[in-house]
Amino acid sequence: MKQKCIPYGIQFELARTLASNPDSVSEFQNLISNLPQDQTPTHSYLFSQLFSVSSSRNLSTHEVASTAPWKELDKEEEAFAKDPLYAGIGNNEEYPGWWAGTIIFVGKLEETGPSNKIQRRFGSACILRVKIPSKRFFTKQNDLVLFFKRPVVIWNHVFRAFFAKDNTVFLFKTNEIFFDKQISLNSSPNADDGLSLYEFIKWLNPLEHNSRQKLCKWASRLALGLSSSIPGPRLKQEEISYESDIILDPSDPSSNMTDGCGISSLALHKVIHETYRERLQLSEVSTAIQFRLAGAKQRLQEVVDGLTAWEGPDAMPKLWKAVETAEGVIGARKARVSPTDSRIRGYGSHEDDEDDEEGIKHETSSQPWWADPFSGCPSSIAETVMELLDSGFTPLNSPYLRDKLKQCVKTKIKTAAAKFNYILTQSCSAFAVPDPFGVLGPDQIYFKNSQRQFVNKDGIKTDIILGEVLITRNPCKVPTDVRKVTAVQHPALAEMVDVVVCSVQGHRRLIDYCGGGDFDGDRLLVIWDESFVKPFTNADEKYSKAPPGIESCFAIDKELVAQFCTGMHKMGDQLEGGLQDHLLSSLRDPRYVGDYSRFHENAVYEYGYAHWRSINLAYKFCLVLDSAKTGYRIKPETYLSDRKLYSHPLGPLYKFKEKKASNSSNDFPLQRGEGLPKFIMDSLHSEAAKQRDYWLIEVDNRFSNATLNLHPDPDLVFPWQNFCNEAGERGEKAIVNDLNVISDHVEAMYKQRVETYVNPASGSFTSQPITVRQDKIRDLSQRFISFPGPRNLKTLMEPTTVARLRASYAYIYAVRRGGPAAQFPFDRAFRELCAIKAQADGRYKVCLQSMNEYRK
Repeated sequence: MKQKCIPYGIQFELARTLASNPDSVSEFQNLISNLPQDQTPTHSYLFSQLFSVSSSRNLSTHEVASTAPWKELDKEEEAFAKDPLYAGIGNNEEYPGWWAGTIIFVGKLEETGPSNKIQRRFGSACILRVKIPSKRFFTKQNDLVLFFKRPVVIWNHVFRAFFAKDNTVFLFKTNEIFFDKQISLNSSPNADDGLSLYEFIKWLNPLEHNSRQKLCKWASRLALGLSSSIPGPRLKQEEISYESDIILDPSDPSSNMTDGCGISSLALHKVIHETYRERLQLSEVSTAIQFRLAGAKQRLQEVVDGLTAWEGPDAMPKLWKAVETAEGVIGARKARVSPTDSRIRGYGSHEDDEDDEEGIKHETSSQPWWADPFSGCPSSIAETVMELLDSGFTPLNSPYLRDKLKQCVKTKIKTAAAKFNYILTQSCSAFAVPDPFGVLGPDQIYFKNSQRQFVNKDGIKTDIILGEVLITRNPCKVPTDVRKVTAVQHPALAEMVDVVVCSVQGHRRLIDYCGGGDFDGDRLLVIWDESFVKPFTNADEKYSKAPPGIESCFAIDKELVAQFCTGMHKMGDQLEGGLQDHLLSSLRDPRYVGDYSRFHENAVYEYGYAHWRSINLAYKFCLVLDSAKTGYRIKPETYLSDRKLYSHPLGPLYKFKEKKASNSSNDFPLQRGEGLPKFIMDSLHSEAAKQRDYWLIEVDNRFSNATLNLHPDPDLVFPWQNFCNEAGERGEKAIVNDLNVISDHVEAMYKQRVETYVNPASGSFTSQPITVRQDKIRDLSQRFISFPGPRNLKTLMEPTTVARLRASYAYIYAVRRGGPAAQFPFDRAFRELCAIKAQADGRYKVCLQSMNEYRK
């Protein structure tokens, strides 16, 4: 490895491959020994030489570009060779608009992803992420801290754990080396500029600068170095000034009225806007917030109406837009193309974040939800519908399109009914900031929109909210988490738009009422709908404070950073291990968070929202949730007592309905407390079920009653039929024989499709993971388009003609067979069939897929 200068990314991939296939060691040794010695190999070159290119045979060019890390790793190596300290942090004149750290190593080499501070400084290769299988993670007394205190070795590289979040552990590549079965400092004069684990931690969050903090609070702050971010402009020291917080009572954290929130200049915002305008598609200068109107989504009736309106002026363009809006297709597509920026841009994705406990094999090459590069058929139903509409198909003349559209509508209805995401048009969420001028009175906010998007009670849009409103944050655990305040107007705040400006007057921070919120990125939901606001009365303030005696339920780690530092010199070689005990503390008993959330839900259902039991559990949940940074550890005896009182095998009725309950279970859902009114979630669940059933029937009726031309599409039949007629009239047997070769191949491919889709050994095809289905579909598509070639035919030599005839006959054959076969021609020849349809109309424009998607 060292002699051949194999870069780290390839070393990592070799280690991963050999771990799953140790028998290939000699094969790789031969390949590496034959590499030329007169050049420094790149990741891109070595990957093509060492790993089978057949692994990407089912990937489109854009799919490869969005996920392959090799070019990016080569750029990092090139940049860090010039400047090992600061090349990757951004604002580099040699590499404008670029920064390092976008490659994620997760026990397998993953696709490009969001960057963070640590990886921009040290490069993508410095961090290894290890995802713990859920079953192992939630095991009682899992001993994970002890396990991850041990070093992880990849070839001669040594990684040590420095942080854990949820079920992912983060490890840093230290300046140690594994040689001759021992770990020692890398003393090579040519060694990279590395750090020990302690030196790295000191760089990231120095202990001596945080001596007054609890050690657990200090440890939790290391997460900031891992948060997804992009580099901002470089600021000179003289351009930064410091302002003191407004603190009413130093002994009460809730009385910090500004809570560290600073003020930035318009000039800085303009620089950020100009730097990232194109990359992040910023339409206007930001006010340092992310802004989403609650009314941006549509009501269910609006969705169904939009997806079932097929006649009238511009009906098909409107249907196209309705499908895109309902499913967020463009956002999901952009998230696939640019995973590095997708979170920052706010794009969504179809892909579920599933545990991949077996790792990725080279044979499984496709990425979720990418279109089939051979047939051109999109992976998602919504995108399939949109591209069919693009080509001239309509729900009135295409049974295939109508069926896909019906699936799309029904899925949307079921999802809307199950997720409890109800839209309140007279509401909005935005980041909260403190009043910088102190002009707002107690319990007052200022909320202005940069555009006129707020809807008042008359349905008229305005840019400012005035009068009584409700503010809240998610989750709402106690009655005081929703508060009635007054929205006012003030000329001093006129330029503060798209943020909720909160008063700094009163005896405590206003946002603190809402679940202990602060100004470090918390969002407030503002509701001005009078049907909610008028009957609401602020709850007794006692609910906003933890009940007396709650701390007695916890063992509290009160050790301060200063105390730890005092004993550091006595720890010697155990220093890093001592730090890891705190840095990895979130791995201990992670099940408590989920359990106390369920305990609280059950208590609210059985006893009521303001009952002392519910309040007690709400604060226990909050302390358990923040235990890694507060040092509060629930006592075993407390947990066992609470589990006995509040655990239930099924939970409330509205929860039970969502679960896949065992048929053998004799348990009944948790019963509502006697004398309590019907629970709101039961009412919503019941109404949602009624709406779901009503709209599913309504959709069936609308689709059944709408006219549909069931005759074979003449445009798709014409290429094959016309060619056959011409050949017959001329009596050219050679052409007829060529047509028979094509038809025989199509019919053989249909049989292969049936064998693949209906295979008892592999179970239901639709129940398999999306990438497995895509790989099988792409394999069939590639075989479909690869035959017959010029060597297999006597007269038809033009590939485009063969492809057109093959697609046309596949459609004719499917129509002839009927039933499920209708999907076959589009699965195998989607692009060709769409081209035939568009060309038959005559009013079409040839356009590259990349250009088409860019315009959208």
